[in-house]
Amino acid sequence: MDIIPEIHRRLRKMFLLESGTPKATGDGPAMTEVTAGVLIDVVKAVGDFFKEHDDGKVFRGWVDKQQARGWVLADLRGCPLLEPGTARAEKGTARGVGNEIAKEAGVQAPKVSQAGKDARKRVRTQSDAPADTDVDAAAEEARKRARSVKAKDVGLPMEQLRRLEPAVAPGSAQRRCFECARRAPGSAQTLMYVTVRVHSTSIYKYNLNTSPVIISYHLLSISEAISRV
Repeated sequence: MDIIPEIHRRLRKMFLLESGTPKATGDGPAMTEVTAGVLIDVVKAVGDFFKEHDDGKVFRGWVDKQQARGWVLADLRGCPLLEPGTARAEKGTARGVGNEIAKEAGVQAPKVSQAGKDARKRVRTQSDAPADTDVDAAAEEARKRARSVKAKDVGLPMEQLRRLEPAVAPGSAQRRCFECARRAPGSAQTLMYVTVRVHSTSIYKYNLNTSPVIISYHLLSISEAISRV
């Protein structure tokens, strides 16, 4: 599946409809997990988007490529809008996630390329005169497999929630939050913040992205999510 058109669509919706502030699309998750190929495509799509739309003034002072990568990946995963982050690129912020995306994509892109080269070499050594179409098909299949590998965690709060879930006690306030998160990923962070902050339970101590900004994210979706648990 080519996800680049979807990334471009979301970038336009997030950064061009209203200048000066990013907006979550509200379109829900576009994928069930983040793969190496997704990170590579996010880096490429954001780069192309800025080349096409940024004249040096349009995005100045409120969004750069690093933040855009973090914001759009969070949106693709159905997460609420991340905080922008500072030059320190704090974990869980748009800048922090965007920084990790670039680093991991930089690691995975050469692996994808090498997988294709290795496949070409393998097919050629297995036959005296392989058809070019066979060589190309083998290389493409190898690249697809390399792109489909699950990517390293880049710091999205939703992924942090999933790592913590197995240790949460059944019937606890935290467990209820996780159950809601599975049914309504877009409101997961808000649910987590409200639930654990009010009840002063232990997940709040994990220093996740639990800022007051999240409180304002689609509070109506909290009741909708709870009704589906």
